[in-house]
Amino acid sequence: MTAGERPRLLVFTTHPIQYQAPWFQAIENSGQFEQLVAFSYIPTSVDQAVGFDVAFEWDVPLREGYHSTVLDTFDFGRAAPRWLRRPSRRIGALLDSFRPDVSLVLGWQEVSLIQAMRASWMRGVPVLVRGESTPRAKRGQLVRWGQRAIVKRVEIVLAIGQRNRRFYRELGVADARIVDARYCVDNERFSRSTACLRERRADLRRGLGVPTDALCVLFVGKLEPKKRPLDLIEAVSVARKRGASVYALIVGEGPLRASCERRAAELRIPAKMLGFLNQSELPEAYVCADGLVLPSDEGETWGLVVNEAMACGLPAIVSDQVGCAPDLVLEGETGETFRCGDVHALADVLVRWAMDHERVLAMGRNAEVRVRKHYSIEGAVQGLSSAVEYVLERRRNGSSSRETR
Repeated sequence: MTAGERPRLLVFTTHPIQYQAPWFQAIENSGQFEQLVAFSYIPTSVDQAVGFDVAFEWDVPLREGYHSTVLDTFDFGRAAPRWLRRPSRRIGALLDSFRPDVSLVLGWQEVSLIQAMRASWMRGVPVLVRGESTPRAKRGQLVRWGQRAIVKRVEIVLAIGQRNRRFYRELGVADARIVDARYCVDNERFSRSTACLRERRADLRRGLGVPTDALCVLFVGKLEPKKRPLDLIEAVSVARKRGASVYALIVGEGPLRASCERRAAELRIPAKMLGFLNQSELPEAYVCADGLVLPSDEGETWGLVVNEAMACGLPAIVSDQVGCAPDLVLEGETGETFRCGDVHALADVLVRWAMDHERVLAMGRNAEVRVRKHYSIEGAVQGLSSAVEYVLERRRNGSSSRETR
């Protein structure tokens, strides 16, 4: 790279993802990099049905506003382990033709991403990694060894939040090699969409059978075991038995849908199942709700629906195992946490919120300020920029940031 030239940034990720696209667009719009995003594959609507139990296409543009390409990838099918399913070919040829100054690899959950790191290292291209991993009790020694081997060779890791930063520290990564690029969503889009719907809030709630003065809590996500949607249904039942007017809206599809419907009917609680809602449809659900509930276990390495809800002005109730809890949920200020699996503790929060709507509104305002100020796409772009600048400066000085451990 000669003086005055923009650094060439080659981004490797598995497929177009609704949360990543706005970041790529913002990187492009910043004018700081010559960026190319390489996808391992483009999923079909049937591929995207996995976990959602419904075929769909995202209704927001995922490949507009930045340059991208699709790797030549071979698909072994679902008989192969997930991380080995789609090895890519000609990654080296892409690196040789684009000649990046830095490779950014978004995780290591699939073999194509490991291939991208290896091909970059073979060509002397520094690698940055941004992933979701958090410290977890159930992680085998072989997996741990592999993760240590990767981060030992990576120049900089971009931390999405506090638990992700702690994960890297536990693998032996020095603070000098960890740069914050906090997890975020398109705050402006969600805020703008909900603002347009606010005047229709009463009508929207009435259409769903939610009384004006009730506490309406929202669950958004795949209806799968790790997200524990049944905990919310049980907690709503407990709260209502204690006299609280609590209603639940459940957005999503998945293997637990029938169980959720059956249990809500058995307990005779108002839990409206809204099914899968696409990105442009979600704001109506957020406008109807007073707060978000995410009861997930430690498999929820972040929980970007919390960012979405807060961008829409909602506070959140999350389990203490949800990855974003220490970052986004300030107790009593932007929401509350409870011990994962403790239905009665969750019910306690619901009762408190049902009795103090003004406090809930104030927490929602605080939550929106927090994500706008500290968990924005602009902040993530700045984090990436700082990391690239640091790595290239050390390269110019003839040293590697991996020497700092």
